[in-house]
Amino acid sequence: MLLLTTMLTACGESKTNAEDFKFLGQAPFSVAAWKQGDEVARSSLIYDFLNQQRDSQLLTRGEVLERLGQPTTYATQEFFPAYTIAQGEKRYVVVFVPESPKLNSKIVRVDLEEYPAF
Repeated sequence: MLLLTTMLTACGESKTNAEDFKFLGQAPFSVAAWKQGDEVARSSLIYDFLNQQRDSQLLTRGEVLERLGQPTTYATQEFFPAYTIAQGEKRYVVVFVPESPKLNSKIVRVDLEEYPAF
């Protein structure tokens, strides 16, 4: 499985680099578009979602769940919100890694994992 971890370290804090998700597409994010979209549509929304957070504090686990809804898959830890997306023949999992299982814990990074081909 290919694992792309995208983060920058600044002032001792890990942050996700939204630019690393740009290749997936650049459609404007909205909660409605995310909830109505399939894996392909969601793929093009994730860059803008992360880019909107660039100048603000990182999201909390609860805010991710509120905006993106219930996770569509599982990641390393059950409390990591994880969502499947797709582009062409490739499927990915976007994993939001929080500091802890608490809803108010900050997301410290976002990983993009490629599903292995079957």
